[in-house]
Amino acid sequence: MSASANFQKGVAAFKSEDYATALRGLKPLAEQGMPRAQFFLGVAYGEGWGVPEDDKIAVQCYRLAAEQGMPGPSPIWVDVR
Repeated sequence: MSASANFQKGVAAFKSEDYATALRGLKPLAEQGMPRAQFFLGVAYGEGWGVPEDDKIAVQCYRLAAEQGMPGPSPIWVDVR
C-alpha cells in the first residue's frame, strides 16, 4: 500500500475514533518524515487520542511538520472527527 493510501486510511480511522488503527498507520509515516502524519501524531498526543496526553511530544510533532511547511494547529485542523 502506498504512503498516501496508508495516510488516508489513518485519517479515516481517526475520524471514526479508531485511534489504535490510526496510530499504527500514521506513526511509521511520521517517523519517515511525512509532515501531515507528523501533524496528526501531534494531534493524537495533544488530545490523548490512543496515547497518553503529552504536550511535549505533541509540540515536537507539530514542529517537525512545520519545518516542512505544514501549518500549525488551529480549531479547523484539529477537529478531525
